[in-house]
Amino acid sequence: MQIQSFINISKNSKADFIFGLVAANILTLGCLFGYLEMGDIDTDGGIFAAVAMKDLSGGSLYQTAWENKPPGVIYLLEFLFVLIPNKIVAMYALAIIGLVTLVSGFYNLAYNVSKSMVISLLFIALFSFFAVNDRTIGYAMYTEIFGVVFIVWSINYLTKFDLSKKSRDLYLASFLLGFTFWFKEPFLILTIPIYIAIFFKNETLKIKAYCLLFSGIPTFIFVITLLLNSSLIAFLEMIRYNFDFTESIEGSVTKRAQLEHLWYHIITPLNFIFLSILFNIFRRINNKVDRPNVLLNLGLLISTVLFVLISPHIFNHYYIPFIVLFFVSFIMLFKQGQTVYPNSNLIIGIILISTLYKMNDKETLNFKLSINPYQPDKLSQILLKDKEATLFIDLVDASGYYVKGDKLFPTFLPVPVAAHFGDSKNGLINRSRIYKELSSNKPKYLITEQSSSYMYWHIPDKDLYYGNYEKLDSVKAKYGKNVILWKLKQH
Repeated sequence: MQIQSFINISKNSKADFIFGLVAANILTLGCLFGYLEMGDIDTDGGIFAAVAMKDLSGGSLYQTAWENKPPGVIYLLEFLFVLIPNKIVAMYALAIIGLVTLVSGFYNLAYNVSKSMVISLLFIALFSFFAVNDRTIGYAMYTEIFGVVFIVWSINYLTKFDLSKKSRDLYLASFLLGFTFWFKEPFLILTIPIYIAIFFKNETLKIKAYCLLFSGIPTFIFVITLLLNSSLIAFLEMIRYNFDFTESIEGSVTKRAQLEHLWYHIITPLNFIFLSILFNIFRRINNKVDRPNVLLNLGLLISTVLFVLISPHIFNHYYIPFIVLFFVSFIMLFKQGQTVYPNSNLIIGIILISTLYKMNDKETLNFKLSINPYQPDKLSQILLKDKEATLFIDLVDASGYYVKGDKLFPTFLPVPVAAHFGDSKNGLINRSRIYKELSSNKPKYLITEQSSSYMYWHIPDKDLYYGNYEKLDSVKAKYGKNVILWKLKQH
């Protein structure tokens, strides 16, 4: 068939692979550049950057620079802040690096299964069209993105072992897995199916022991780094703190609501992919040769659902691991053992093209291959001129002004995220601590929304803000809120 000949056009040459890889990344970056401007920084990215800046400037991670995430993304930012003097450019570079590394892993996996550049590009096109937008990967500075990068590349080396039978591929798969939960603890759940697959792919106790050893190397590196920075005990306290975070709190959603979000926003638009996954699972689960691959992918899908359900909230970026491994399972389940289904490329091509066509009727794509230079707004310009001043932001959406204004925060955490300041035991402790720190070490600048913001509602002294600060200027943010800059009065 002509269609089958077209989708199998690749001759498995290195030139085809490299050309397709470059094209895949250009395609994905064009989607990213189409909506994400340099300087677009959301709550998570702004917090990570602020903590990294303070840690680099003499603060102490998890003590005077607190965040309830493992240090993976913070250390990545610190490395880039040292490497790239312009912090706005450094943050944009990290978003690009994360996405390029993820898509390259995707492309490598798809190419190994299909041996077709066309199929691999269609696969990347669908993923990019579905996920690379402001609703899904958002500002591309989420821990979930960096965690799944290591998951996808670990799976690449795991599948490579099926052909090479070289132990080093298992060692690399294990080593990469060891990084995942240093970006977010629930990634431990996602690693379990892959660890099981790694151990069952070899029979010698020596190789199993080496796999465990290589898997532990990242943890050794992070623990030594934290220890040398006197942050290890504080990090362990943060881990204990996070166990309370999985419990139902004010603003929690039901598990049913989380599953409905998964069904209607991910599975329904990708129903052809979903049906293909189900068909391949039921078709091959009873085949002895195929069963390990089926169980691995089934385990991955179940673990990603648990990853979502462990949190009491619905945020789009919580679903990134499910989306990524949903695509991974789709392509991997066409490869059983060391063979590919007859005519599988034709089937994959039809499914990908049909899904792309269906999505094209409902979605619009703003594709762009250029990056507009960052232009600081008037609040950033004021902050940048006052080199030694400190800043406190009482508006979580505006956390990016720490990096935009190149300012440190005088409190133990950069912005009062509501989840950390509820009526729970920890919430009351946090309220008291941040009030004391603001009272005793008033920042020169303050950012709020309208006339008051979250922390203001919970502090005992209402004059802490308005008795000590005067309004300087304001801007209307892209997310619709008024961002107001205040300056400490001269007494």
